[in-house]
Amino acid sequence: MFKISVIKRFEYIAKKYPNNIAIITKEKKITYSVLNKDANKLAHYIKNNNILTKNKAIGIFIEPSIDMVISVLAIQKLGVPYVPIDVSYPYKRIKYMIKDSKISCILSLKKNIEKIESFDINILLLDKINYYNFKDTNLSSKNSDIMYILYTSGSTGVPKGVEVYQKGVTNYLNYSCDNYLNKISDNKNPASFIYLPLAFDASVTSLYSPLMMGRSIVIPSKKGLEIFDDILVQKNKFDFVKITPAHLLILKERMDFRHFKNWTKSLIIGGEALTLQHLAFLKKININWTIINEYGPTETVVGSSTFSFTLNSHVPDKIPIGKAIYNTIIYIIDKGGNLLPNGEVGEIVIGGDGVAKGYLNKKELTEEKFLENFILPGNRVYKTGDLGTYQEDGNLIYNGRIDEQVKIRGYRIEISEIEANLKKIPGILEAVVIIKENKLNMKSLEAFFTSEKDLDISIIKKKLSKSLPIYMLPSKFLRVEKIPITSNGKIDKKSLLKLDAPFNVSNKTLNKIEQQLLPIWKEILKTKNINIDDKFSTLGGHSLLAVMLISEVNKIFSVNIPILTLYPNGTLREIAKEIQIQKQRGV
Repeated sequence: MFKISVIKRFEYIAKKYPNNIAIITKEKKITYSVLNKDANKLAHYIKNNNILTKNKAIGIFIEPSIDMVISVLAIQKLGVPYVPIDVSYPYKRIKYMIKDSKISCILSLKKNIEKIESFDINILLLDKINYYNFKDTNLSSKNSDIMYILYTSGSTGVPKGVEVYQKGVTNYLNYSCDNYLNKISDNKNPASFIYLPLAFDASVTSLYSPLMMGRSIVIPSKKGLEIFDDILVQKNKFDFVKITPAHLLILKERMDFRHFKNWTKSLIIGGEALTLQHLAFLKKININWTIINEYGPTETVVGSSTFSFTLNSHVPDKIPIGKAIYNTIIYIIDKGGNLLPNGEVGEIVIGGDGVAKGYLNKKELTEEKFLENFILPGNRVYKTGDLGTYQEDGNLIYNGRIDEQVKIRGYRIEISEIEANLKKIPGILEAVVIIKENKLNMKSLEAFFTSEKDLDISIIKKKLSKSLPIYMLPSKFLRVEKIPITSNGKIDKKSLLKLDAPFNVSNKTLNKIEQQLLPIWKEILKTKNINIDDKFSTLGGHSLLAVMLISEVNKIFSVNIPILTLYPNGTLREIAKEIQIQKQRGV
């Protein structure tokens, strides 16, 4: 185990194994020595150009790449936190994050400048600056420092920034290195690959665990859904692959696992509840990877508990989230804050090294959620809002949420944030957003609203997309006369879910291919309200649905349409044209 900060551990590894390969891309391989020097050069550039402000964080607006890795290391060498900003975020969300975090500058690339150049902030484009000094700095982060500020969905209508300590990340990485990786400096095969954006805390596992052990990371050259195709073609054998249950279903549609039984040793699944249904296809073809169900909120650093099993072993119908990781304790309490015995359901409360400082600029919310440990005074605990129960064997079971926070494809979403943004749209009086789950455990969001007059749904979607990231956009919008209420005064969600929008496309206006495509779209998107010029994403289409739809289309029409033709902004009309073109070419 190591007790020094993440960056000090990296510098130690870079000196001990300078020639080990740290990063592998399609174009090149970078050693630990080169990666450390590149991070030093960037750190010194920031330090020597009067950009660095004491205790102020630095933003990172870069997708997974070598530049992203250099940036996170360089910032830690300066002893300040970093704030990851996803390049796919809408303008208003980026603006809020910059203002709330008071970052001193943003690190980015020339190709991303258009989205952020209008902000009143210093922007450093990594592909336009000259580096020089490559020695280690003397400003490196300590375990008592904040390592990063990660923004998650907030119930008040704006995201909230979680301030995460170096100490918590160090503790988690000690556990992940011991349990997910092979021995130190075993550099024959890459340890894992990076595909998740830095703004998603699950990326910590795949990014930092290998770097703490002198192992290599693969960064795919392709983006979006085609990342997995790129990774599979390379035929690497990874120590672990970390994905969400939704990503597992994507892989099911895109690859024949029978030919990739040696793809990885461990499959770490986190981000949302895992069910046996997610794993059924792997069990059917006799894949015997170690499956690790990892549970933990951003506020306690990525993973707080794990449950490991193989598909050949007996797995309970409700897969446990397991037992606490190193230096972590998990309690189950009732509404009065009393400890509950095994078998009784209560709120999951987490204590230990992983507990974050709190929410940036949100003192009241921090005091509500982060409390003094009522069992072991002198420590702090975090009230998760998750429900759980301990089994007799000491394993923890996840039983849902106290509030209406949900997780969709691994992303944490506060329903009230979507509702608050809907109510800001002129003309909308009331708004209710409901989670819907289908037989495949796929979740979607549906929005219902009242208004004095008819509103253009496409305008509502457009306005909402300026404030919320794509994964928070409802798949269905429906105007209702009034929001139904049950006899006990609660919103009648069952009645709302039975409603559907009027069908607004006439088959008479469609050509033959479009007529054949329409029922496929209706079935997969679970809506009748489809216009053939609507963008796939505005209809509620997400990456998993895109994989399912394209797989079905390619099979029925005997064509080979790439996913990117559809997702995120393809239309039914465009897919029909592509089918026609491929048919004419004889593809």
